[in-house]
Parts: sequence; C-alpha cells; structure tokens
Amino acid sequence: MIKDYIDELHRCLDSIESQSEKILEIVDILKTTKKELNRVFICGNGGSSSTASHMVNDLVKMCGINATCLSDNVPLVTAIANDVDYEHIFSNQLLNLSNMYDTLIVISGSGNSPNIIEAIRYCKQCTGMKIIAFVGQDGGYVAHMDGIHLIHIPTDMLHAEDCHLILEHIISTEIKNGNK
Repeated sequence: MIKDYIDELHRCLDSIESQSEKILEIVDILKTTKKELNRVFICGNGGSSSTASHMVNDLVKMCGINATCLSDNVPLVTAIANDVDYEHIFSNQLLNLSNMYDTLIVISGSGNSPNIIEAIRYCKQCTGMKIIAFVGQDGGYVAHMDGIHLIHIPTDMLHAEDCHLILEHIISTEIKNGNK
C-alpha cells in the first residue's frame, strides 16, 4: 500500500510539472496583485481549507502579499451559514471585502463544492476579479467554468490534497525567489 501511494504521488507530481507554464502564469498574477497593493482571497473546505490557510501564511510571511483565508474566521463563517446559507460563506465575505483588482484562489479536491462554485460565480458576475483554482479528481464543475486559471491534478482526494499543498509551496517559493 505504501509503494502504491508513493507511485501515485509520483504520477501526480509529473502532472504538476506538465502544468509548469500555467503555474508560472499564476505566479505572475500574484506578483502583479502584490505590486498593485491588491489582495488575495483564498478558500477551501475540509483539508483544502487547511491548505488555503497554509497558503495565506506563506504568501504573507514569505512573499509580503496581502492575503486572507476566507475559511479562517469561524464565527463569521458559521454566522453566514446559519443566517444566510452555507453556499454563501465565501461569496458573502467577498461582497464585503473584495474589489475588482483582487484575486481569488479556490482549492477543491472535487471541484464540486457549492460554496466554491458560488464564490467563483460572484467574482465573475460582480467583480471581475482574477480567479485561480486548484482541483483534483475529475475537476468537477469548476474545471468546466470559463475564465479561470486552472490547475487540475486528476487523482483521488488524498493525493490531490497532497499535491495542492506542494503546488502552494512551489508558487510561494517562486514568488519569494523572484523578489530577490
């Protein structure tokens, strides 16, 4: 089982490497966002929420980017879920915090989370923000949405979560090294 897991991880890493050009485009978007003093909002559910929070840590600490994890404010997330709807926990925050020059990063193992899809829809319809998505499995609904800078790791949930964290580290390191 250990060998099989590691073999699949190698295959997923090859998938990341094959998307190097897309990754560098994302790095450029984030560098521009920083240069123009705009914000990056990141969100995810479950393990992807943890990766979103980790990415904010690295973008702020390593890269000096103004980044916020929309999953981190538990009182606000639960208030929106309770008083509005769970589907709007991210879009409602974006309504109050973002502007058209900001960037949204969504992280989803399935690409089918209604709150992720709603956040993307909100940004596309109301703000024109740049949208970046990391997805796994078959990419889900998110992989078929237009106007998104998409990195798709076609694998199971666990390997997708592993690779999304690796992808986050690659991007943060590239931004940090590019600023020297």
